[in-house]
Amino acid sequence: MSIHLYFLLMLWASITFSQSKTYTQELQEIKQTKIQLQKDAISSDSVSLYLTNTFYNKIFPHWVGTTWDYNGYTNIPQKGEIACGYFISTTLKHMGFNWNRFKLAQMYSSAIIKATCTEIKTYTQIEALNEHMIKQPVGIYIVGLSNHVGFIIKTNRYTRFVHSNYINNEGPISERLLFSEALKNSTTYWIGKFTNQENIQKWLNESPYNFK
Repeated sequence: MSIHLYFLLMLWASITFSQSKTYTQELQEIKQTKIQLQKDAISSDSVSLYLTNTFYNKIFPHWVGTTWDYNGYTNIPQKGEIACGYFISTTLKHMGFNWNRFKLAQMYSSAIIKATCTEIKTYTQIEALNEHMIKQPVGIYIVGLSNHVGFIIKTNRYTRFVHSNYINNEGPISERLLFSEALKNSTTYWIGKFTNQENIQKWLNESPYNFK
């Protein structure tokens, strides 16, 4: 790993919310960083760290304030509405995952997990889900609920449920797991690791996903 990239990774590990750049600028920077990551051939764990912190600190903040709607599929943060599945498929597509965001978003929540994640577990109690996440490494996880879907973002400092909240049409928010009304309202939880080695390689190589 280059010295320059090492210090970038250390910065990403401790970075906080910042919107000093436009959304377009953030996406362009991700493309440029991907090229550098490919050249340096760094570990999957380091790429997972980059993707996790970049999503939570660079991508997600731009979507806060975009309202939820059951049929929302906007491709532009702060304009239009965004449903929970489209929040998953659109933000990750913008980060460089090569898939049809409409096909993925229109799947049932459990099918989204099966199509994109590994190490899938199923729970029926929010406390069990929380205990599971405490033991997991840093990364982006996707959690499917009875009638909802969202991210669980795990870093060395926090575990957050990030989703387009249907309650009061609020839209994208970040919550503590045990305090989320949307999580509490579910009777089943499918949780899987998104930043797994296969997805990281697909991201680096821009390999397409073929959803049935």
